[in-house]
Amino acid sequence: MEPKKSGEGSPALSRRVMLTGAAGLASAAALGVSTALPAAAAQQGGWRWCNRCQCLFYGGNYTTGWCVRGGGHNYKGSGEYLPHYDYNDGQNNWRWCRKCQSMWYGGGKNVSECPAGNKHDRTGSGNYSIEYGKNPGGNQQSGWRWCNKCYCLCYSGYGGGYCPQGGQHNFNGSGAYYLPYA
Repeated sequence: MEPKKSGEGSPALSRRVMLTGAAGLASAAALGVSTALPAAAAQQGGWRWCNRCQCLFYGGNYTTGWCVRGGGHNYKGSGEYLPHYDYNDGQNNWRWCRKCQSMWYGGGKNVSECPAGNKHDRTGSGNYSIEYGKNPGGNQQSGWRWCNKCYCLCYSGYGGGYCPQGGQHNFNGSGAYYLPYA
């Protein structure tokens, strides 16, 4: 299965986030506070847009990954994006690459190309769902596309960016994706 076509679809949480979340739940339970989860789908902050390669990458780690333009991704001018994970709406099988930190489509055969070398690596990644089609408005940004060469999720509003497969990203066959932001 490939990403959604035109006309039609987590990195592991850090130890610190897990421990502080568990401590908060334990404190709330001890105080008799309800710990029911909200009805909203789970989202993860810390995702950014690289102004050099145009890819979405996770900026909440000790590294900004590896950009095809050399060095880490540059998020100057980027807001914070909040993709959903383990969510029934949108297209599933989007993954975080532990090598380059980018969001890439991991469904079907892994024929992706990672700027850090070889193929993207989904080790430790959750299953993200990226929404597509008509943007419902609100805090959601349109203009995201799937590159059919490197399989990354890229912003198309500033041209084709730079692809690890050479040249610009190729959005032929991509659906119109949108991302929630903070």
